[in-house]
Formats: sequence, structure tokens, C-alpha cells
Amino acid sequence: MQSKDWIREVNDVAGVAVQSAKHERETCPSAGKRLLCLRELPEVYGCSLWWWRSRIWRGDIPAVKLGGKYMLDRRDVERLIEQHKVVAA
Repeated sequence: MQSKDWIREVNDVAGVAVQSAKHERETCPSAGKRLLCLRELPEVYGCSLWWWRSRIWRGDIPAVKLGGKYMLDRRDVERLIEQHKVVAA
């Protein structure tokens, strides 16, 4: 493969990756954010707003309170999901 062809191929792959990342940001505005506000959680993970609030109030998941708004760390949400996975017997 000639160097110009190789460079063109690398640029094509990079262009696809950039377009994919742009599409993800446009379709899921919370993608890539570490902290999610309560209103984003039902859109991203499902369950109702009140389900998430009750998990905070019960102490099932830690929350960050910024300016009167509760926010959850995406890593804590993922950990909660992993802890509650069940395997059918």
C-alpha cells in the first residue's frame, strides 16, 4: 500500500470516529458526563425520577448536592447496577 493510500485510509477511519462521537453527543447529551442530574437519570438508565430519589433518601446510592440539586456520579450508578444484578437459577 502506498503511503498516500494509507494516509487516506487513516483519515477516513478518523472521520468516522469523529462523526460517531458527534452523533452520540447529539443523541445523548449526558454521554461522557461524570455527574448526572436527577432529571437525566430516567432518560439514560430508565426507572422513574422518584425511584432514583428514593434510592438517595434510603442511602442506597451516594449523591452530590450542588446548588440545591442532587447529582449522581455515573460510576456510583454503574456500581449500583452491578450490585443488583441477578442470575436466574
